[in-house]
Amino acid sequence: MAHEPPIDLVTGESRWLRIARHGLFATAASMLAFAPTDPIWRWAAVAGVGLVAMLASIRLGRMTRIRSLHLMAHDMVTLRRVDLPEIQATLGSDSWCTAWMTIIPLNCLDRQKRLRVLVCRSRNHPEDYRRLLRLIRLGPDSVPVPENGILDTR
Repeated sequence: MAHEPPIDLVTGESRWLRIARHGLFATAASMLAFAPTDPIWRWAAVAGVGLVAMLASIRLGRMTRIRSLHLMAHDMVTLRRVDLPEIQATLGSDSWCTAWMTIIPLNCLDRQKRLRVLVCRSRNHPEDYRRLLRLIRLGPDSVPVPENGILDTR
């Protein structure tokens, strides 16, 4: 198998995801505010939605401290962070992948810490995102898939 070049990816929320998240919380809060129930329950539910929105923003804020990933052979990853030194890590085993975004767990080598990184397809080159999905779904020793998507098994 030919050696493939490293995959360079930009991490963090894309603009559409940020807008969708804020729109979801605004819709939920407005629906609960006008629910046909006692005012105390309505405002308690709106406060709960506000709390969940705040916690989601904090969690995603932690994920966006890492600005880019550099995936090398055999699951080795270099994390480039904002105003901090780079971190060496390995890919975790329980990634969550969709066609639009991926959440990648990373195991840091220099300390016993596990990080999760959000990678959105719209912030990256399509070929790099496709290679990332192949690496996560099939493993580092997977056969490269041709552009037409058909493997010749003859």
